[in-house]
Amino acid sequence: MKLKTLGVSIALAVLCACSAAQDYTAEDWNKKGTELLKSRSYEEVIVAFDAALEIDSENENTWILKGKALVNLGQTDEAIEAYDNALVIYPENLDTWILKGDSLSVLGKYDEAVQAYDKAIQISPEDANAWNLKGQALVDMGKNNEAVESLDKATELSPQDKFLWMSKGVLLANEMGKYDQAIEAYDNALIIDPEDETVQNLKDEALQAYR
Repeated sequence: MKLKTLGVSIALAVLCACSAAQDYTAEDWNKKGTELLKSRSYEEVIVAFDAALEIDSENENTWILKGKALVNLGQTDEAIEAYDNALVIYPENLDTWILKGDSLSVLGKYDEAVQAYDKAIQISPEDANAWNLKGQALVDMGKNNEAVESLDKATELSPQDKFLWMSKGVLLANEMGKYDQAIEAYDNALIIDPEDETVQNLKDEALQAYR
């Protein structure tokens, strides 16, 4: 990847605040980009990571961090390209597949998102988050039965996560009208956190609908 525009060149000089930007190593630019991430200066973050990638395009982490910055700028298509570049370097990274799936979901490409989450699950079948995210994408596709199966697996793997039980309850109640099963899911969430008013309200709504 080459820095082609005068604007980028100026931005690089400003970022390093010195006359020797050309002496920066990929590690220097990665450090600069990481520092800028903390201040949420995402456009400058991308400039810094592009400079790092011009020197070393095989750094998986740089592509991932660039992707995250692009997401924050609303440049989701470009973020997916960055994640794809990271996956070429290391295709067994669970987190990168999840990041790609999340970005595809933002674009409404739920079938592709499910495929990305499936890749994550192949890498780590015990990852409850991947199963949950797959379930949410399936809901958006209207595949509620498959979504329940995914959420069942997520709650099986992480039974102490109240948010998983709440998500399952919402799906069962709001999308499928299975209020009795939804109530059971909310009860499991309330066992974990009896003081959660949101879950209690959801349970009360399901009880009213069930009657």
